[in-house]
Amino acid sequence: GGTGNSAWTADLDTIGNGLKSFTYKGQPIPIVFRFFHEMTGSWYWWSSGCSNSSDYAPAWNYTISYLRDTVGVHNLLYIYAASKVSWYANETFVDWYPGNSLVDIVGFDRYQNVAEYPASVLSDCQTAVAHGIKLGKVVALAETGISMGIQGILNTKFFMNDFMELLAEDELCGQIVYALTWANYSPEKYWVPLRGQTTWSSFVEMYNSDVSIFAGDGRWVYIQKKLGLGKSQKQEGV
Repeated sequence: GGTGNSAWTADLDTIGNGLKSFTYKGQPIPIVFRFFHEMTGSWYWWSSGCSNSSDYAPAWNYTISYLRDTVGVHNLLYIYAASKVSWYANETFVDWYPGNSLVDIVGFDRYQNVAEYPASVLSDCQTAVAHGIKLGKVVALAETGISMGIQGILNTKFFMNDFMELLAEDELCGQIVYALTWANYSPEKYWVPLRGQTTWSSFVEMYNSDVSIFAGDGRWVYIQKKLGLGKSQKQEGV
């Protein structure tokens, strides 16, 4: 490693031990781990503005190896998520791609102004899923939203017309396994609407739709039972 190796491995020790601590009834909880994301942008130390594709794959490999072999983390699904993949398809899936054996999920991140968001997220999704099929990977919309937040958006049907139905009704995008918004980290800028705001009703409509299922949805219990998931070792006779 270089001059920053000790600082990076110290961070990985902290991160890895934290991730290992997530268990349920003594069993490790699988976690989707997204790191070194949006490398096709220019705003992170690992992205194109500060790094390059030749260094990226070895750094990705080193990080996974350290977490797995040194820290002993074995409950992670690694998601590779570039930014604006329809603009940077070759960079995403050729130049920067760390390799199939080091990626569990192909993701994509997209932020855009409200006028251009539907076309942009749809194009990115189609690009990502098409490549995911070729790579044999499931695809997720790893992080998305209106560039400066949902507050102030006047489209009362945004979450239904320009998000859920837009993607769900597309032949390729209907195959993505999940979509994630950014956090509501600021009172001035956020990505999930507040009760009473213009987009609130369409968000609730999306939540209640048979097409969507949220993390806290009670239907997960039915799915687990139907597929035989979440059984204890005693139940399975192990």
